Amino acid sequence: MQHVAIFDEQVVLTPKDMRTDITSIDEILLDVLSASLDGKCSRHGFVLNGTLKILSRSMGALDKGRFTGNIIFLVKAEAEVLNPPDGTVIEGEVIRKNKMGIYVSYKDAIRIILPRDLYIGDVSYDAVQIGETIKVEIKKSRFQVNDPYILSVGYFRGRAEGARTVVTPVEIDEEAEAEEAEADADAETEDVLEANDELE
Repeated sequence: MQHVAIFDEQVVLTPKDMRTDITSIDEILLDVLSASLDGKCSRHGFVLNGTLKILSRSMGALDKGRFTGNIIFLVKAEAEVLNPPDGTVIEGEVIRKNKMGIYVSYKDAIRIILPRDLYIGDVSYDAVQIGETIKVEIKKSRFQVNDPYILSVGYFRGRAEGARTVVTPVEIDEEAEAEEAEADADAETEDVLEANDELE
């Protein structure tokens, strides 16, 4: 699931990027490249923060005919990326639970929905609380370039070993909680329903 990906990117340095005292062009290129790739989805998967490294670069050429003063570099870089294949079992934290199902986050890079329809009457599924760490098996994933995370749908595979049990407070405004959960889920509902259909 986690692997090294190679990126061939065109990096543009503006006169603003060159204003400070320059000790290394590579550092400036890495900063610009990190701003566009780190912590978001690329064509290879989700790029993990702080793993980007420059392997090689061109000499740099002025942007011809546009009089911008920009310098264009062709950069080859590598980074650690996450791209889960079907059947991958991971442990993640439950960040949301509502009428659609359970939402699990893995390293803030992958969000997995466990559809409630698949677990009607399942006591262990119903007992899961927000903040717990559980095991999930990823079945379908989707993402686009620059997405803040990979959206997946999967199966509940039980609590993680040694995971703490979260005690829910006695006094809860259930109506307010339900409204908030429903509002949070609206943005992801369409993707989840499509992915759920694919599972069936």
